[in-house]
Amino acid sequence: MRRTIGAMSVVAGVVIGFLGGFVPATSAAIPNESGRGFLVVDDSAGFRNVLTSHIRLSGVINDTGTIVERDNQPGDPDNVNRDDLVMRHGTISLVNTILEQPTFSLNPLSCIGHITIIQSNVISAGTGAYSSTTGSFVGTLHGTLLAGREADGTCSQTQLRWDIDRLEMSGTVASG
Repeated sequence: MRRTIGAMSVVAGVVIGFLGGFVPATSAAIPNESGRGFLVVDDSAGFRNVLTSHIRLSGVINDTGTIVERDNQPGDPDNVNRDDLVMRHGTISLVNTILEQPTFSLNPLSCIGHITIIQSNVISAGTGAYSSTTGSFVGTLHGTLLAGREADGTCSQTQLRWDIDRLEMSGTVASG
């Protein structure tokens, strides 16, 4: 998914769409799924280029694959983004919604930043073995990024050079 970069809050927002961790969406649900993943992204050309990604789910779904960022749909609000988990046995499509203001820090000397994002994730579709999979989650993403520099040497608030995002997941899914 191409995510544009604007002010520093948008720099933080760029890192958002890479899946949050997963926790049950309802308090009555008992987690039956866990996973871990990461994305490595080159942002230096002014657009996102995912160099590599990996996701591993365990529980109801036991599979590994990659995370593919997808374009938003018309009408999606600014706090929503979309991803596909392209697994060995099918694809799981997610709609991700940021639940609270991300926490962000930036070292003005190194231009290295850290972001933590809390978001919900809803399975919107699936293919292959996951064509009837449903579920919703809430979780956390931890990202590390390098901002570019302005002509005066300060850290840019409008461009990234790269980011690395780490995911930890647990949640509730049903698969038919």
